[in-house]
Amino acid sequence: MSKSTRIVVTIIVVILTTCFESAGLIAWLRLVLAGENGLGYMCLLAGELLELTIFVAYLQATTTGPKTRSPVKVIGAVGLIALFESLLWVFALAVYHIFGPVQGLIVLAILMHLKHDADVAVLSDTPLFHQVLTSKGLLATGLEVTGAILFFTLTLNGWWLIGGFAFLLCNALEHLVGGMIVSEALGGRGYLTASRRPRDLTVVVPIAADSVERLRGLLETIGGNIERNTILRFRQSESTHFARFVILDHDSTRAPSLLFSSNHDNSLVNYAQELSLTVADGLDRVFSHSCAYVPRTAHHGLALAAFLRRHSLRSKAFFSAYHDSSVQEILRCTAKRQDLEKKLDDNDAKTVRDLSALSTGPAKIASPLPAGIRAAFGRFLGWVLEHMAGIRVTTPTRDRRMTVTEQLIQAEDHKVQNQITVISKIKPGLWPRIFIRLAFYLISVQAARSRGSLSGLTTIHFARWVIIDEGEALYFESNYDGSWENYIDDFVDFASTGMNVIWGTAVDFPSAGCRDIEAFKHIIRNYQRPTQVFFSAYPEQTVINNLNDLAIEESRQTLTASASVRRLLTGSFAK
Repeated sequence: MSKSTRIVVTIIVVILTTCFESAGLIAWLRLVLAGENGLGYMCLLAGELLELTIFVAYLQATTTGPKTRSPVKVIGAVGLIALFESLLWVFALAVYHIFGPVQGLIVLAILMHLKHDADVAVLSDTPLFHQVLTSKGLLATGLEVTGAILFFTLTLNGWWLIGGFAFLLCNALEHLVGGMIVSEALGGRGYLTASRRPRDLTVVVPIAADSVERLRGLLETIGGNIERNTILRFRQSESTHFARFVILDHDSTRAPSLLFSSNHDNSLVNYAQELSLTVADGLDRVFSHSCAYVPRTAHHGLALAAFLRRHSLRSKAFFSAYHDSSVQEILRCTAKRQDLEKKLDDNDAKTVRDLSALSTGPAKIASPLPAGIRAAFGRFLGWVLEHMAGIRVTTPTRDRRMTVTEQLIQAEDHKVQNQITVISKIKPGLWPRIFIRLAFYLISVQAARSRGSLSGLTTIHFARWVIIDEGEALYFESNYDGSWENYIDDFVDFASTGMNVIWGTAVDFPSAGCRDIEAFKHIIRNYQRPTQVFFSAYPEQTVINNLNDLAIEESRQTLTASASVRRLLTGSFAK
């Protein structure tokens, strides 16, 4: 589709979607005032359905990618959004009549903003609350709410034509902004195209007390030779970034359990199907130590997906350095860069690596606030949250001795990458449980807006926080580059507020927080648990290596996209 054609199509789509939604809204309000509530609502719902159907069709026509999503899910998503938005208008009108115009419009503004964020999440398969604080998200809400204010104010006073035109204009602008938000979130994929965003899976299953040592021995055999053992080789799974098994016997008051976690591409069902075709025998041997597992479940994709979903725990916060890159894409880009370097001398190889600077990189998410105000507000909010978590400035603790087991030492510093598994007890009481969920919401928003780094740390591939043990403990895992000491030091230097807010609710956390670095290291080491099995799809690659390789490939594709460049490279420039 040419640029001029796309502009014309976009204008037509904006006009059609705006007219359908506005017509439905006007018909609804006129019928409601005439006492025809049921018929009015049907008109409102029909207008929303027509608007969304045209909008989704337009998104798919103007983006690219294989159509891998089920049409049933597409229809369901469109119907769900239309139903929610139509009910939102009904609710706003009810509040408007009961409490007055000011309260009604405040409620409408809040709900409409959350609705816009949910629309983007459903349409683009991105996390919720991704657009809450972005300038475009706020602008879209402002336009629609302004249109609603003018519409309700004018039409309820008899100015139907002017009120309808005002809403039509504001709604048209809102559709343009909303289309840009969803298109950016789709990243050129198309609505029916499955997201390549890496996902996290955390599964905890009970194990019998008399099976713990046998299971530990089996896992240590797998972990001792992760690439060549004959039991379970995650290398056969093409969509697994990282995976680990951890025996959880940290709490003597609870039965022991087995934790399996992975960072993977595709949906859980597709991932389970792949595991059932590649590593079913190994998973069967491992999970057979759990009383919750039925033998040979791993050999059937749907059964395995049901088992994993039944025993999975949702992460309260999740970070990925690779927002839209699959395992195979990372490996392919690394191989291409290495192949180029082998064919070139040192100077040319440096030039190839410098290609990453030509990449525009992932788009930065705009903020509605200037950088200085945003930084000041961030420091103030951090100070408030630290005090809410119980962190106070006190004299650092001295002469702390860390408990470091031989298992922890042996599992670290074999490759450029390392792993950490931490389980901390949450302080008793209602407040710590409420506060930690607030902290995780804020961190989730930050992580969703991050691109390649978490609070300035560029050494973390993936990280997650999960509440376990029925809300009494916090599980944290991270796959990172470099040594344990440097990793903790970087966290204190770049993300001390975040660490204090999260672990300030943990039992025995130092009162001065992680800035009391020796006490912080002491408590983290004491919380840390051995990881029996740890797999990485790219164990020799750092986060920066991977991001540079992806950027080099992006730059190469950009350079060779020009027809003249392609002719020059193929020797046919003069033809």
